[in-house]
Amino acid sequence: MCVHNWKFAPAYSLARALVDEGRIGSVRSVSIERLRVEPAGKGGPGTAWRTSGASGGGILIDHGWHVFYLMQWLMGGALPRAVAATLFTNPEGVEETAEVLVSFDAGLRARANLSWRAGQRRTHATIVGAKGSLEIGNERLLLSEGQRSPQEFLVHDIPDDSYHSAWFSGVAAAFEKAISEGPDSAIAQANLVEARTALALIVAARVSAKNRGSQTNIAA
Repeated sequence: MCVHNWKFAPAYSLARALVDEGRIGSVRSVSIERLRVEPAGKGGPGTAWRTSGASGGGILIDHGWHVFYLMQWLMGGALPRAVAATLFTNPEGVEETAEVLVSFDAGLRARANLSWRAGQRRTHATIVGAKGSLEIGNERLLLSEGQRSPQEFLVHDIPDDSYHSAWFSGVAAAFEKAISEGPDSAIAQANLVEARTALALIVAARVSAKNRGSQTNIAA
């Protein structure tokens, strides 16, 4: 099961609804930024995996996982084809910052900027469509449609902490639905595709970084 709690963040849920309504036209690109001053829960119990190379930690498995399924989801399920990534690692070999460019089907593109070493905490995304764009913050969306004046949407959310517990009721409901409908159901199969895609993007980004940021194809 892909833990996709960011889909249930009020700002991202609203963004997807506006995309589905056709407010910005067909999506052409997505850019997502996750800036943090340190890893989540640093020094707390059960959080060492984030910064341990032995347990597969690093910012790609921490924040990248969520960013990669959001890219695909906001693009309506488009499949990624190639990745080019630059990673900066600490002396233990764990990546702490990442710049990732992803090429999707039909010429769609996405970008991720991830950091545990930023001077501020910032969560931001931009979706560009054929006839408009959306800028997404924690509790605010800005919709731009052609020559119209931008329209602001305010959404209520919990403080931007590391755990986002209020979003997990949506995750739990999706999990229960997948269990009740069985492993061959549409929701279960879509979830497996989402999880496989996120993992494939993480692996390809690390391969690309080892090859000086060269474009790396996504394993089928």
